[in-house]
Amino acid sequence: DIQISPNPSNGLFKIQGSNLLVESVEVFNLLGERIFYQKNLDQSQIIIDLSRFTNGLYIVNIKTKQGLIQQKLIKE
Repeated sequence: DIQISPNPSNGLFKIQGSNLLVESVEVFNLLGERIFYQKNLDQSQIIIDLSRFTNGLYIVNIKTKQGLIQQKLIKE
């Protein structure tokens, strides 16, 4: 039950969930290059700042204790 909002966004995204037990967050561009990484997370919400990157589609991998969640982010 993890949500990323707003999506699409101008570059600032918020990840939140009811029981957010996130181990790490990675964001990749469509070339497969990792452009964002954060680990050891223990907070109710996580902020991802992609404002310095070009507009387009990005893939976010959220690793939780329950498994891996993959979602798309759109920066416009």
